[in-house]
Amino acid sequence: GTLMSTNYERLNIRSNIDFKLSKSVQLTTNLNVISDNNKYPGEWQWTYNPYLYLPDDSPYDADGNYRYVDGTTTDWFTRDKLNVLHNAQYNTYAVRSFTVNADAILSVNITPWLTFQSRNRIAHYTNRDDQYKDSRTIEGKAVNGQVAFNTNLNTSSISTNLLKFSKDFTEDHHIGGFVGIEGAYETREDAGATKIGIASGLTVPGAASTPTLITGDKTPIRAMSFLGSIDYDFKGKYFLSGSFRRDGSSLFGKSNRWGSFPAASAAWLISAEDFMSPIEMVSFLKLRASYGVIGNDNIDPFQAVAVYNFSAQYNGNP
Repeated sequence: GTLMSTNYERLNIRSNIDFKLSKSVQLTTNLNVISDNNKYPGEWQWTYNPYLYLPDDSPYDADGNYRYVDGTTTDWFTRDKLNVLHNAQYNTYAVRSFTVNADAILSVNITPWLTFQSRNRIAHYTNRDDQYKDSRTIEGKAVNGQVAFNTNLNTSSISTNLLKFSKDFTEDHHIGGFVGIEGAYETREDAGATKIGIASGLTVPGAASTPTLITGDKTPIRAMSFLGSIDYDFKGKYFLSGSFRRDGSSLFGKSNRWGSFPAASAAWLISAEDFMSPIEMVSFLKLRASYGVIGNDNIDPFQAVAVYNFSAQYNGNP
């Protein structure tokens, strides 16, 4: 790292393997594994305090050790009485994460004009933040040391299964498209705690005496889609296409979970016409018109229902 007490480590493993199971069946697999370990400065004001420090402020005592500085220090002239070097040798802030993405794509050639493809992904992500404020620093002195952690776990999967077709009828007519179904699943979980009263040098929550904050949530999300598309072109100059999706998401209320999204378009490749041949300055000219309906489920979960938030305690009860 470029700052005191910083460090970043990453282990990355990637694998891409194709299997030809038969003349008409192929399996493609992708695997990506990432392990991150990131340590931030013990004092989180490295980008702020150095611009304020004055040349006469010495971070060292007479023995050459980092000195403790607070509001009572008289020979520290910077407005903010804080020695980041002293804090950084004790306080820590570390983030560790682990990510796995695995894909499997199965392709089957049923006939020369009909194929089936199944695309599947499983993703797993977990991370943990650990913060420690030593009782020998300004941040930890008032509470006799503080330790906190927060964990996040995100698991998701998606499967898209399509039956595709593409066929020529004489040299002038071509038609293609697909029908399919898609399903997705995701679960988000987090938990954390903050405790105070911990002996210097101990950084695990179990060594602290008093819990001050405990958090935890779990959010399941489900989605499903039915989809189809068809395309037609005549002589490679005139095009018609249409598509339809029927999407459902658990993020919406029970009476409004499904939406329909149709679309249609028409196009004319003018530059392919014979009368365009003399016009050499135009190499490609296409006229296209389209209309469609789109939507998304980019909202927070549980907005459709009135719920209580059981996150407060009184007299030992929630």
